[in-house]
Amino acid sequence: MQKYLDLIGQLENLDKRIAALRTLEIPAAIEEVRAILRDLHLHSPQLFGPASSSAPLIRLASDVRPTHQNLATGEAWPGPGRKPI
Repeated sequence: MQKYLDLIGQLENLDKRIAALRTLEIPAAIEEVRAILRDLHLHSPQLFGPASSSAPLIRLASDVRPTHQNLATGEAWPGPGRKPI
């Protein structure tokens, strides 16, 4: 059982060292990427595609056109869901 606990301790120690090194190396990596982008005159749309349109992703209930109509009452509904009584 002691070997297992020793390995767990080593794993925790390695995780801490990895996190510390990552924190130290991230700024240099970011600067390197920025330098490459600057040298090649690249911009984010060239890398990630154009930004999405400003159209809302969720359609509001008021945006749905009625597709069915009760001719007797004039009541209309878009189709999905329960018919009005």
